Amino acid sequence: MTEHAISNCPHIEVRHSSVHGAGAFALRDLPRGSLIGIYTGRRYSADEALGENCDNRLTYLFGLSDDMTINGAEGGNATRHLNHACQPNCEALEEHGEGGQLALRIEAVRRIWSLLGRISGRLFARLK
Repeated sequence: MTEHAISNCPHIEVRHSSVHGAGAFALRDLPRGSLIGIYTGRRYSADEALGENCDNRLTYLFGLSDDMTINGAEGGNATRHLNHACQPNCEALEEHGEGGQLALRIEAVRRIWSLLGRISGRLFARLK
């Protein structure tokens, strides 16, 4: 499985992960503060999200401070394959995007070494 250079994620690639199915990996060294991508997908209001049946399937849900939820499984990109970690190398930051809508920017919190020629290209995120 390879998901490369998808709209706003030109520096990551989705590959098999020994941790959980698929994971996002850096294609080049990324300095601290680099944009990894914008988390995208179908948006649900709080009521709509509660009405969704998510039993027995993978979910890629990200809740925002305005009570909207982004479902990365529907119209999302490679950022949905970022995995959580106790010592993350990237974080999710809310910002107002086009039209004033909240957007979720994924940014490197420390230098991320690329997958090319190294073992540590794995991307792990935290919500700030």
